[in-house]
Amino acid sequence: MKIRHLALPAIVLAAFAGLSACSHTASSGTKYTITPDRNLSFQLPVDLKTAHSAGIGALSDLGFTMESEKSDMTEGVVKGKTARGDAVVVETFKEGERLTKVDVFVGPMGDQPKMEELMRKIEARAN
Repeated sequence: MKIRHLALPAIVLAAFAGLSACSHTASSGTKYTITPDRNLSFQLPVDLKTAHSAGIGALSDLGFTMESEKSDMTEGVVKGKTARGDAVVVETFKEGERLTKVDVFVGPMGDQPKMEELMRKIEARAN
C-alpha cells in the first residue's frame, strides 16, 4: 500500500517537471526561454514602442502577412500568418522605461527555428 501512496506524488511531480521552461542563448548572445505554452520569450533593452515597431518590421522582413497590430502604454500585439497559414504572434510587455519583454510564436506547435529567426530580426530592428 505504501507504493500506491508514493506513485501519485511521483506522477504529479513528473507532470510538473515537463511544464518547466527551457532556457537558451542565441548566437547573438541574447538569452531566451521556451515557455510551457511554446512561446519564445526574451527581453530587449528598449522602450515598448521601439520593440513593438521592431516586431511589425520583422514580420515584413520575413515575408509574413500582417493581419493586425495594437499597442497601448503597457503592451502590444502583432498578429500575422506564414505563407502556409500558420499563426505568427509577437507580444510586447513593458517591464521598465527601457526594458521590454517580447514573446514570439510561430506555427501550430511553436516552430523554434522560425521563432529564433523572428527574434533575430526583432533584435536587429530594435538595436
